[in-house]
Amino acid sequence: MYERKDEAREKFLAMDEHIRQKSKDLSDIETKLKTAKQDYEPYKAKEELNLIHDLFPMMKENLRIAVLCRKIGLAVESIKALFEGKILTTKSFTFFSPEHNHKFTAEDVRLKIEKESDNPNKLRLNLNGMNILEWFRQKYQELQIRNNPKVKEGNRLKL
Repeated sequence: MYERKDEAREKFLAMDEHIRQKSKDLSDIETKLKTAKQDYEPYKAKEELNLIHDLFPMMKENLRIAVLCRKIGLAVESIKALFEGKILTTKSFTFFSPEHNHKFTAEDVRLKIEKESDNPNKLRLNLNGMNILEWFRQKYQELQIRNNPKVKEGNRLKL
């Protein structure tokens, strides 16, 4: 028995080393699995968002208009009122144009969300009956003309 002691000890050490290696492998695999799950989360969220857009086609358009409203400076309560079909009115309001990175002031403001006449699946935010994006472009051109008198009506910047 004493002679087999060394042999048993070596087997025990070999098994112990094997168990340690397997524990390390398991730990590595768990880390990789955790990383893979974290990497997959954005794709899963994107898949769910695409499903929502497929089930509710106007949701994407509503979100686009809501984001635009926030960017130009409207409060959440005002955006909610617009989506309820209300017309917002005020004497004067300053809007921010993300496209031009500039603020423009409008007088006798009437804001309303309407469907595009040529595509009822598209919405637009109207300011006094005009698409607000077009209104921003017009105001920017007017600003360019005021700041640079050499720019004539026929030589407007193409936006």
